[in-house]
Amino acid sequence: MNHTLNEIVNVMETNYPDITHKEIMWSCLFILNTPTPKILLLLDYKTDSLYKMRQRMVQKMSLNNSKELDEAIKQLVDRNIQQ
Repeated sequence: MNHTLNEIVNVMETNYPDITHKEIMWSCLFILNTPTPKILLLLDYKTDSLYKMRQRMVQKMSLNNSKELDEAIKQLVDRNIQQ
């Protein structure tokens, strides 16, 4: 996924060292517009677990809410595409 998504995995690991492997996986699946039920299955999460994981990511990335998280993830990919 790193190559396909313009080095997004490397960027996240470098800029946010506290981000976990599953959080990076979620980010990649989110970028690929994977439906939430499939993400839950692939990550072996329940809805509550996914919500909590996203909240932890918000904190790790110094954001205010999950809407900002969605935008930040999209911007990371867009920024890498433009370079």
